[in-house]
Amino acid sequence: MSSQQPNEEAGAPSGSDASRPVAAPSFYRATDGNAHGLPGEVYFYQAHADGPSVPPKDQGVAVEKIEEFAATLRVAFIGKEKQQDADRFFRKLLTIAQGTFADTGFSPNALKGLDRLKREVEQSAGGAIKAHFALKMVISSLIGTVIVAVVTALVYFAAESAHPVPTPAGDRGKIGIENVVRSEKGYSIVNTGVLVGAGLWGLFIASVLRNLKISFDELVTPNIDLVAPWIKQFLYGTLMLILALMFQAKLVTVEFGSVFSTARISEDVITAAIIGLLLGLSERALPREVLKWSAELIRRSGPTTDTSRSSQT
Repeated sequence: MSSQQPNEEAGAPSGSDASRPVAAPSFYRATDGNAHGLPGEVYFYQAHADGPSVPPKDQGVAVEKIEEFAATLRVAFIGKEKQQDADRFFRKLLTIAQGTFADTGFSPNALKGLDRLKREVEQSAGGAIKAHFALKMVISSLIGTVIVAVVTALVYFAAESAHPVPTPAGDRGKIGIENVVRSEKGYSIVNTGVLVGAGLWGLFIASVLRNLKISFDELVTPNIDLVAPWIKQFLYGTLMLILALMFQAKLVTVEFGSVFSTARISEDVITAAIIGLLLGLSERALPREVLKWSAELIRRSGPTTDTSRSSQT
């Protein structure tokens, strides 16, 4: 009797084995996509052809995470000079994928390796991508500044030719410094150009400071606005030009302390440069403020109620 008891209970789990959770069968298997004409991708195929046609939800989510990771690697390490790093990280990702969808069953704990791998990729690719983004912003800022300077000079000399300012006797033919700093109507062409040019560099500083540390999700798009630097410079430069004209027309006046005011843009080139830098640094708030002030002007310029006539009726 006692000799037969172990045979009768041979198939029953005992001890710690009885409390250990049984892994769900893996719906997928993972392999290198290069063998299937998909370089840089993890290729997933159904483990059992006669099994269910729809994968469990958690396994489908795991596949999406791994595929998104592989897509980021392909973009972050694009180029022949980065191929070695790309291959190294891809092999680690493939190991995680194969550990998740193992022959012994689905192991979601293996996905925790993605967090460690993300930190490695951030340290390896983050610095290079950040430097490349800063270089593009510098180049577009330089080009934008040159364009602003050329346009400012053309507009100024066109205005000077159309409406020359008389100069003192003996100085005929020289450009009056009063006209350079401030025009007769309270607008300064030169100071407006200085404001916009300084604003482009303020925009550069704000963009670079915002991306000092690039996360894994930002490796593909380090600039959160998803806009090319030159397009961003053009759009924000236009907004700053609108504000410069509004400030000089006294439609909007902003004062800082007792002496620093936007009303002095046409009088003081230093004030124009400082305000331009501040506008560029406040890039996130700039579009919202322009829209707010524009809406306020439209509201105030709308039809007014004839109070005297309404009181008679």
